[in-house]
Amino acid sequence: MIDMPHLTIDGRRWFYELHGDEDAPLVVLANGVLADARGWRPQVDPLQRTYRVLTFDFPGQGQSDPLDDAATVDEQADGTANLLDKLDVGPVHWIGVSYGGEVGLQMAVDQPHRLKSLIVADSVAVVDTYLGCRAEAWLAAARTGDPELLYRVCVSDIFSAPYMDEHPDAMAAVRKGFQALNLDSVVRLLERYAAYDVSGRLADVEVPTLLLCGALDAIKPPHVMNDMAEAIPNAQYGSVPRAGHALPIERPAEFMTSCLGFLAQQEAS
Repeated sequence: MIDMPHLTIDGRRWFYELHGDEDAPLVVLANGVLADARGWRPQVDPLQRTYRVLTFDFPGQGQSDPLDDAATVDEQADGTANLLDKLDVGPVHWIGVSYGGEVGLQMAVDQPHRLKSLIVADSVAVVDTYLGCRAEAWLAAARTGDPELLYRVCVSDIFSAPYMDEHPDAMAAVRKGFQALNLDSVVRLLERYAAYDVSGRLADVEVPTLLLCGALDAIKPPHVMNDMAEAIPNAQYGSVPRAGHALPIERPAEFMTSCLGFLAQQEAS
C-alpha cells in the first residue's frame, strides 16, 4: 500500500509518502539538504517488510512547496512535528542523513517524546569553521543561479573519490539531477544553517541513538561524529569504510544492515 498526498502546514504544502503496513512501527526517513524523498527508494523496500515507512520533502525540497524565506533547522523540526501530528502518529524511529539527521537531533533535544529512537548518519551537532566555509561556498554557488556551478562546488564534498571513480553513470545522473533543483530554495535552506547548534545539549538526548559515518566523509567526518557519540548517553557509533558523505547511496547494504539491526534492538527492548 502506498499513499502519496500533500499536507498543508503553516501555509506550505509538504509532500510525503507512506509505505507498508499501517499497524507496523513507523520509521521516518529524513533527507539531506540537496536531496528529496526519491533518494530513499533503495531503503524503503527492505524497511517496509517490517515497518511502516514515512518519506517526505522538507519545504524547499522536491515536491514540497518552495521556500520564500530562510529556514532554520529548528523550524524544520517544528514543521516535521506538525506533519507527524497531522498524520496522527505517535513516537517514531527517525533515520536522517546529514541535514535530516540534524533535524532529528534538534527534535531529540526539543521534543524527545516524539522519538522512539534516532539514527543519525553523516551529521554534526554544530557548524564548525571547516563546515561553515564549505556551506558558504555552496551558498555562494547557489546564489549564482547556475546548477552546474553548484554541482562542481559541492560534488566532492558529497561523494568519495572511490565512488566517483567507480560509478560514472551514477555521477552523470547526479549531475543531471542538479538541473532540477530550485536554487532559490537551496539558498534559503543554507542561509541560516550556520545558526544550527545543539552541541551543548547532547547530554540531554534520552532516546536510543546510533551514529553512522562514512570513513571518507570530509565535511562531517568520523572524529566529529565519534565525539558526538561520546557526548550522547549510551549512544552507539559506527564508521563505514570507503564511504563518503552520501553513505546511504555509496554503501546502501552496509547502511541498511546497521539500521535494521539497531531498529530490531529497540523493538525487542
